[in-house]
Amino acid sequence: MRKYFGWISLWLAIPLTVVSLPVDVPGLTCLAMLYLYLGGVCLAFVFLILFFLTRKKPQAAAALLIVVALWLGSIWNGFAIGARIHLFVNEERYAATIRQLHHTPVEEKPKGCGSDCFTDRKLPLVTFHYCHCMFYWPDIVYDPSGALDANRSDLRKLDFYLHDYRHLTTFWYIGYFGD
Repeated sequence: MRKYFGWISLWLAIPLTVVSLPVDVPGLTCLAMLYLYLGGVCLAFVFLILFFLTRKKPQAAAALLIVVALWLGSIWNGFAIGARIHLFVNEERYAATIRQLHHTPVEEKPKGCGSDCFTDRKLPLVTFHYCHCMFYWPDIVYDPSGALDANRSDLRKLDFYLHDYRHLTTFWYIGYFGD
């Protein structure tokens, strides 16, 4: 059973390591999330084959059930869990950027972020790059005004690409952007 837990740990360790880095690596985060989803399917398939080929059927079945449960949890909450871990590691760095933007004149705010974040002159939203995949990019959004919680049907009015969000902590959200 240790061998099975070793494979499961390796499958989970790579994405957890990437999202817990103290820097923003949106492209690598996308690859790590794809690895989490595709690796889970492959690992479940391997455990299913091992169930039929080995004499250790209870261990292979237990490992298969664990992988399927973790995979389903990652499908429903993978980006949000990864964003919470990333925010936990990087919140102080993000807060320093927000403090710096607070003292920046309104017309200079979009330039104040540089390539680290995105802000709009009209709204107090600050978006930090978390994961950028093709046609889909969940980002961490700082929203002290509560504009995201106002009405889900009005999300496109805030940002044309914003189609959903999930609340992380007090003023922090994960915003799901896409084409």
